Amino acid sequence: MQRKTLKDFHNKLSWNTKLYTLLAIVVAIVAKFSNAMNTNFALTIIIGLLVILFVESFAIISVKHPVVWGYIKWIIFLAVLAMVLLAIS
Repeated sequence: MQRKTLKDFHNKLSWNTKLYTLLAIVVAIVAKFSNAMNTNFALTIIIGLLVILFVESFAIISVKHPVVWGYIKWIIFLAVLAMVLLAIS
């Protein structure tokens, strides 16, 4: 059995994932020292970055498991459509 190392994990991550993770950490640190965590500005940026990482992980799933990805897309689409229709009425 081959042992997985940190270098293997590092090589599997895309540059986008590394960049967004680093950006989220930097935003959190700067927000802590500039007292921006008391506002919604820093929290909004961090949540936005987490959403981007979440979508990117789905993009990875779409390559490896295209049928499952198709189901996930339709479930997300129907959930968003239901929320929009419920908010309108």
